[in-house]
Amino acid sequence: PYADLESIIGMFVNTLALRHYPAGEKTFHDYVQEVKETSLKAFENQDYPFEALVDKLDLKRDMSRHPLFDTMFVLQNTEQGEDDLEGLQFKPYPHQHQAAKFDLTLQVTEAADELVCSVEYASALYKKETVERMASHLLQFIDVVVNNSQVKLSSIEIVTAYEKEQILEHFNDTVAEYPQEKTIHELFEEQVELTPDQVAVVFEG
Repeated sequence: PYADLESIIGMFVNTLALRHYPAGEKTFHDYVQEVKETSLKAFENQDYPFEALVDKLDLKRDMSRHPLFDTMFVLQNTEQGEDDLEGLQFKPYPHQHQAAKFDLTLQVTEAADELVCSVEYASALYKKETVERMASHLLQFIDVVVNNSQVKLSSIEIVTAYEKEQILEHFNDTVAEYPQEKTIHELFEEQVELTPDQVAVVFEG
């Protein structure tokens, strides 16, 4: 926002800490409006240094954790494509971070006609399969709200049809054979005779 810095090349970024309050009874549309208002208010104060905010809050610090949040959202909306300038050609240089700065970071890059998303995560906390499943949940969520922005947050299903079948049909397949001609107390008595010294029930110690 400062005109006197326009000619300076450098990394001018500041982290905005945002807190939102999703609740089951809110519609997706209303919640997005809340997020928008909170974000605009945060941008009004974007020059306040993040480091100063952390110091001012005087939080109890754990140096292995970030002081305010564990998840980060990054929107890259500056041009990052190829460019030519009087015989000089610019191309993006692909690079990978070897260490995640946060537990979970979702980065969205605006391209010509699409949004390109990537996820960076701490492998000490998440397995690759877990993050892939979370990504599929995000896509499932987007499919729901694109078709119905008035849907309540509590009624949005993020579990995919495949996962639902796994949970209900496969994980819950616990049928076991047992002698159906015997009563429960007969089966109980048989178990007593098999293991007479084993504890059957414990209550309050």
